[in-house]
Amino acid sequence: AWFELAPDGVCETLCPATAKTGRSLEVPLCAQHGVAHLWPIDPSPRSLEAYCPTGGHWTLDITLTDDDPVRLEPFAAIELPRADLWA
Repeated sequence: AWFELAPDGVCETLCPATAKTGRSLEVPLCAQHGVAHLWPIDPSPRSLEAYCPTGGHWTLDITLTDDDPVRLEPFAAIELPRADLWA
């Protein structure tokens, strides 16, 4: 089973076993199929990256590495405490 409609956003937790595949295969597919927001989260260095699509490719908007709360589209009205991700 699959969906014909691309999601508005993808938030993927990377791990050593999937990080390479996620970045080299899945990330370009998200841009190709019209995903509007992409947030790879890497627990090892405690980082969150936010990408926006530009011409079928991703442009890195911001890389966050501290535990400060963050506001990113499409949830800019909500403060997300990243420290909760590492619990």
